[in-house]
Amino acid sequence: MIGTLITVIALFVLDQYLKFTRITPPILKYYHDEYGALNVPNIKYLKFKEGLFLGQTNYDGRFREHYPKRKIDSSTFRIVLVGDSFVEGIDVYSRHHFATHMEDIMSKKLGNKVEVLNFGRGNCTLQSSSYYYLNYIKKEYDADLVLFFVEARDLSQISDYPSTSFVFSDSLGDIVASKSWMETLDFKLVKTLKDMGALYYLNNSGLFRLAYRTKSGIGMYGFFPKVFGKFFPQPAVQTYDRFEVNLEMSKTAGRIFDTLSKESGPRVLFILRNFPLESSVLQRYMDSVDYDYIDLKDTLDYKYVRNTTDDAYFFKATGLYGGHWNHLGHKAIGYFLSNRLSNSISRREQTH
Repeated sequence: MIGTLITVIALFVLDQYLKFTRITPPILKYYHDEYGALNVPNIKYLKFKEGLFLGQTNYDGRFREHYPKRKIDSSTFRIVLVGDSFVEGIDVYSRHHFATHMEDIMSKKLGNKVEVLNFGRGNCTLQSSSYYYLNYIKKEYDADLVLFFVEARDLSQISDYPSTSFVFSDSLGDIVASKSWMETLDFKLVKTLKDMGALYYLNNSGLFRLAYRTKSGIGMYGFFPKVFGKFFPQPAVQTYDRFEVNLEMSKTAGRIFDTLSKESGPRVLFILRNFPLESSVLQRYMDSVDYDYIDLKDTLDYKYVRNTTDDAYFFKATGLYGGHWNHLGHKAIGYFLSNRLSNSISRREQTH
């Protein structure tokens, strides 16, 4: 009896320690009935896997900013970012995110306030992000320009991201919504816990968060590297190389690109990210259909900031190539996009 009591007290103390020291951040995703996996609103979040991020989500689950859905001042130029974890950017402080650089630079260049709203979600590919954009973001938010970040994975027919996505229906000859995420084991577990009323308490438990992140980490990195960390033998020198992905443009992706480019409303501009997954197919396709796009290879040459020796992906603090842009990469992209977009916007205004 005494042993059981001591164990319970020890687990409670450990749980509170994990929770309030924020060693294990809260679970970032929840399941929306219509859209599937979305970021949880209004949570404080600490991440120190590659770089270091300390911040929180806003009322709609976005990181970095708290702009309302509708513009307060009609003269404000508003840009919406859609993409994956590179756009989400929670490996650097918000002040180092490329969106912050864009706001600062473009406001000065255009002589007008510029707001950049960040709808990036980790691992969310075109098939899912486009559904969320067309059915939610576009309808709910004011925007003057939409930057859709795309890469090689977006050429695929299907998405493994657990949210509602587009798939191509041969019988209809068009894209339709798929809610296959409702068949996943994770969703069924979450639904069961929610029906039991246990989900709220588990989400607020430090031990449950630790177990959840351990499960996810083992699935991604393997048991021994995740459990033993720096004590598990690793290669002495980490490299981060590009490799070509030989995928053809799927019917799903092609129809989504066509739909986005022809939608009425804010202008959609595709931003091509060609590293580490490189796809010449994607660039050739953009050229063949004459879509507006900007290729980030014009500022990031392989893994370096163009014309410098600055590595845009290596995090010195952790000694890791984790897979995302560091603060140098964000700065380079922020300056590059600001100059390209400011010049383009100025030319458009002069011709209208």
